[in-house]
Amino acid sequence: MAFCNKNKMFFALLLLWSAYVVIGVFAFSAVEGSARKEKENEERSWSYENSFWFTFVLLTTIGYGDLYPVTLLGKVLCVVYAFFGIPITILFLRLIGQYIFRGQRWLVTAIETRCMRKYDPPNRLNGKCFVLGFIYLLLLLLAGAGVQMWVEADWSYEGSIYFYAISFTTVGFGDMLPSNKYIVVAFIFLQLTAVSSMLHAAASMTLVRRVTARVDNDDERDIHANGKDVQATFKAADSK
Repeated sequence: MAFCNKNKMFFALLLLWSAYVVIGVFAFSAVEGSARKEKENEERSWSYENSFWFTFVLLTTIGYGDLYPVTLLGKVLCVVYAFFGIPITILFLRLIGQYIFRGQRWLVTAIETRCMRKYDPPNRLNGKCFVLGFIYLLLLLLAGAGVQMWVEADWSYEGSIYFYAISFTTVGFGDMLPSNKYIVVAFIFLQLTAVSSMLHAAASMTLVRRVTARVDNDDERDIHANGKDVQATFKAADSK
């Protein structure tokens, strides 16, 4: 039952996020289409392709700065769109990361039981899933850099790795901009899902859970101590 509910939530978020992206593409293209930064520069125009690119980097908080609204209505739309769209994107990526993490747990268990003939539950399963997620991210990084170097005539392999590393960490300096944006969107989205799976694995590791539990306990003690101080202050004021 829980698995079915999670599947329904996933497809609901998928439809919601996809519809939100489509709405953003048409909205920004319509609002900013008549106000180009440079009319002779096609890369600065608000075509559907560029509007999709802007929408993606806005929702993922990368923000290369190569395209931005210049009208008042466009700026207001950008703020409202990001305010609702970024949480939706985070939830969507989080859910995808959960699915990948569950697949990694199944894969590690299957390898140890079927290939290595270990019939006991795997030791440090979450740590192994974290390493597996890191390998998945690294493969995406290297593959994306190779494809990007092949597509971009003046990009080196090292520069392509730098571009993707800066992108999936959502830094997005904007010092390197791709000409083929659809390839970049696909690889960056996959890399973000890999990061999400790694965060799920890390959050499930025993050491991380102990640290977070210790922080929560310290916070609870501070809250109780502050509450007692406030009560003592009120009692002292009432006695006067």
